[in-house]
Amino acid sequence: MSGELKNSFPGVIYWCLTDPSWTMLGIDGGCEELTGYDCSALKHSEVTFGTDLIHPDDRDRLQRDVERALAEGEAFEVQYRIETADGETKWVHESGHGISDAGMESLPSQVNSIENADGGLPIIEGYIREIATESPLEAERDRKAQLLDSLFDSIPIHLFVKDEQGRHLYVSEGHVSEYEDSLIGKTDLELDGVDESHRRSAYEDDMHVIETSEPILDKEEYIEAYDKWNLTSKVPWRDETGETIGLIGIARDITERKKREQEIQRQNERLEQFTRVVSHDLRNPLNVAEGRIQLALKEADEDDANLTAAQGALDRMEQLLDDLLALARQGQPIDDTKPVSIDAIADRAWSTVPTQGATLTVVESIGAVHCAESRIQQLFENLFRNSVEHGSTGSQTPPGGAIEHGSIKDEPIKIMISPLDDGFFVADTGTGVPESIREQVLEPGYTTADDGTGFGLSIVNEIADAHGWELTITDSETGGARFEFRGVKGA
Repeated sequence: MSGELKNSFPGVIYWCLTDPSWTMLGIDGGCEELTGYDCSALKHSEVTFGTDLIHPDDRDRLQRDVERALAEGEAFEVQYRIETADGETKWVHESGHGISDAGMESLPSQVNSIENADGGLPIIEGYIREIATESPLEAERDRKAQLLDSLFDSIPIHLFVKDEQGRHLYVSEGHVSEYEDSLIGKTDLELDGVDESHRRSAYEDDMHVIETSEPILDKEEYIEAYDKWNLTSKVPWRDETGETIGLIGIARDITERKKREQEIQRQNERLEQFTRVVSHDLRNPLNVAEGRIQLALKEADEDDANLTAAQGALDRMEQLLDDLLALARQGQPIDDTKPVSIDAIADRAWSTVPTQGATLTVVESIGAVHCAESRIQQLFENLFRNSVEHGSTGSQTPPGGAIEHGSIKDEPIKIMISPLDDGFFVADTGTGVPESIREQVLEPGYTTADDGTGFGLSIVNEIADAHGWELTITDSETGGARFEFRGVKGA
């Protein structure tokens, strides 16, 4: 290596023994730049790399790592500290490998005679360069600190760290903007511009987490002064020994979500008012009208066509009210589920439907599922009624003529229930539901029959959706309708 290249080389190339002194057999490069010593001082052992340069705290680790690599016949890469001639500590990166017997002949001429090496120790060849003026661990800590600072400065949610007295140590920018003065060094009790009940509750939560080391997760908090809601979580902040020294918290603004929930609640309240009006205020005059018509029919000398038509209209209004009430109620959330036998529910539902000669077969037991029993019974009642009364066509007239209730082409309807991998299906032997209208028949009010309300299958769909089930209409094996319910949770 030329003198000019030696002076500019950003590190050193070396050949040495693996004794505790790392005796240098040869060394070239920027020795003085890296270590403060001339290369000749290291080559002639006036200064030993192992005892004079390598930091005492890193020597044993370095020896083990290099010897392990050599024993396995592998190259090595290590990082450690050296102490230069003027007392400066530097971090260096070293890469090297062992030299085989065959490789001895290729050693450069400036390497000391191998015959002078003591004890026949392995010889290594390597390269050492400076990598930093601080520990890689310290550099990693700095990077993490910068990342944490960036999070606190820019993340759009509230982050905060508090000490064991509940005083704020770090707060994200989004959190600071809510308060009039700085939060740093203050507990929640000492904050300005926030209602006292919120401050006291937050401080009590802080003390609970710090004193018990138990987290508080996803607590909804209303801040009256700002008319906003937060979803807050607080977890213990522990030192390296595991002792709780404070807490780390995160708060997310959920005001828009709460407003939507409140609006839904108001809509549900209006819906409840509507159902009360329908079930009481409207049904009462209908009952009076029906009673008067029945009385008039009894007093008439002969059948009165007008009274009979009026009775039919009242019957239709009664069915329409029942369907409207059911639709309103089934759309409400399911919160009273329990394991119930689907087979038993289907059997009870079948007993309430005029079957007109139709038959029901449970092909294979479905078992128990988590559901609201009364709602699932109505689901089956509507499905059975749809098959029996409309030939499973969603009030469609089949090709070739009208449908007689309970039969298709004078053959009794057969209805089957059987399990699926994640649910069950109800199928029949009717004419089916045309693919073009399968989505429409699930919409409220859709019907093609003169006497249909159009709510039967819509109610089925609402009940399934309220349970988190997915309803699909397809063809049965006989060409009839098949209603598949998936996502059903077993007992």
